Amino acid sequence: MQHNEQYELQQFFNWLEEVTATGFACPASDQIAHFVPYTAITSYFDDIRRLRRLLNAVYDGVEHNLDVEQIRRDCPRVLCILILINKGRYISHFSRHESLWDNRLGWSQKPSEFPKTGNNRFESAFSQAQWKFCAQDIVPAATCELTAERIWPIIQKEPIATGSSAEVFKILVHKDYDRLPLQDNENNDKRTARCFALKIYRGPNSRRQFDNETLGYAKLKSHANPLDNIVKFYGGYIQNGDCYTILEYADSHTLEDLFTQVQSPGSAEEIFDFWIEIFGVARALYLVHQIQPDESPDAGTTLG
Repeated sequence: MQHNEQYELQQFFNWLEEVTATGFACPASDQIAHFVPYTAITSYFDDIRRLRRLLNAVYDGVEHNLDVEQIRRDCPRVLCILILINKGRYISHFSRHESLWDNRLGWSQKPSEFPKTGNNRFESAFSQAQWKFCAQDIVPAATCELTAERIWPIIQKEPIATGSSAEVFKILVHKDYDRLPLQDNENNDKRTARCFALKIYRGPNSRRQFDNETLGYAKLKSHANPLDNIVKFYGGYIQNGDCYTILEYADSHTLEDLFTQVQSPGSAEEIFDFWIEIFGVARALYLVHQIQPDESPDAGTTLG
């Protein structure tokens, strides 16, 4: 039995409460969810003595022969989950089976090595608690379908624009889960939470519009001469029937703002450069919107 009143376990629960971040279970409906960041866990268990004291508290004087270094390396998130659901002593079983280590978390179907207890309460509790420690990595992807339980590590979300078929938000992604390419002026060692644009598709044709746009961006990305005149597309995601794209966040406003707020080019060289850039935008938009009949089942639908 796990005695949570012990000092080391109380310290663990206090730490867990302090580092838990707020993200989204469903960005489309603003349903929030809580997650524990990777680096918070690795930092907490960097102190091998703290981990050893925690395990001793879990076993409450019962002798154990756990490989503490191996648990720190392969099962720190698993240990957190087990303690959270009052099953900490099962770490001896989990640490022996590679299929139950941290790198296998996020499963929907129970691994065959999961402990047998005579009922499914343990499995159900573990399966539900794991998602708090398995927020989604935001990676470059043409289309990625997420399980219903996967948490989005979006720590801020602000509306930018709303239309009849989509909404666009400025989002801040937790740095632990940001696997998107760095810009030329960014340093990976000093990476902080970065801003992106999240587009949420609405209405009865949302999936068709999403498919067409992701296909258009894929065409642009595979073009022989990459174009810098349009925001970068980082990925498309589908979850519970909702469709999303993650785009580069453009903080320089719109073309309309450019024409009304920026001084017109004066010299011949400035005018030439201006029109070169404008034609680059037009070319990029043409490539994104050009969906051929043999490339999409919904060829009659244009991008908007």
